[in-house]
Amino acid sequence: MPFSRGGAETVVKTTALELIKNGYGVFVITTRPFFSKEARGNKKNKNTFKIYYLKSFFYFYLKLPRIVRLIWHLFGLINPISYLRIKRILKKEKPDVIILNNLIGMGFLIPGLVKKLNIKYLQILHDIQFLHPSGLLIKNDEKLIDTSAARAYQYLTKNLLKPDVVISPSAWLLELYLSRGVFENSKKSVLPNPAVFQAGEGVKLNNDSFSFLFVGKLAEHKGAPFLIKAFNDFIHDSNIRLLIVGPGRLSREIEKLVKRNKNIKLLGSQTSNRVAEIMRTSSCLILPSLCYENSPTVI
Repeated sequence: MPFSRGGAETVVKTTALELIKNGYGVFVITTRPFFSKEARGNKKNKNTFKIYYLKSFFYFYLKLPRIVRLIWHLFGLINPISYLRIKRILKKEKPDVIILNNLIGMGFLIPGLVKKLNIKYLQILHDIQFLHPSGLLIKNDEKLIDTSAARAYQYLTKNLLKPDVVISPSAWLLELYLSRGVFENSKKSVLPNPAVFQAGEGVKLNNDSFSFLFVGKLAEHKGAPFLIKAFNDFIHDSNIRLLIVGPGRLSREIEKLVKRNKNIKLLGSQTSNRVAEIMRTSSCLILPSLCYENSPTVI
């Protein structure tokens, strides 16, 4: 899927491929940037499952002014365009079961549509997006999901989302939803995210050096800027390195810190195979997230 943004897409791809291996027919409905020339229409990719792409402004979300973001969220809750498009797809494909993942950008009327078409559906949880539209719970900002606006939002999601089964990769996330009355009438399961493990030869590390490895978005909530500052402030041994793998932009302040320290290496985005190689030759994987994580695929 060319427009993947994180772990949720990896989980969807892994699940789809494993279902196909076990003899099930699979198609995926996802989004693409509104003005993208890639992936127009519906394509069957090399992974042998069909992908339906829906146009979305979600990819430009962070670049929008706050008032425009609010309007986008209000529209996104209903999103009649997405509703009608998905309705046509479901009537064409006639699936036996729907597995819903993230709905931000597609609309929260989709679960009701699935129920109306009398299709059983499972809801996979990835974050807190059904408790707060940001999907993020930051350390020391836990009251974010207890404001009156958040409570109103949760009342809405509680009444719109009524899956037959809700699956959470962590007991913590499921309990957080249940404590606010969301999914209380659904069957519940705590089931770890699927992961594909690639066997590799053991690597003998160089005992004269030590390398920390960060893999993830170079975003504030993932802790990349925080980690780089900490490394600059506290690590002064030339034999200790920090390797950073992942997409995203660093602030100018962080870029200056990186350029000033030869022991920090920015490796950019890498394929999963290459990430595995880098992991095997690194001393320690470090996740300095400032947000509450559910089940990071990098682990």
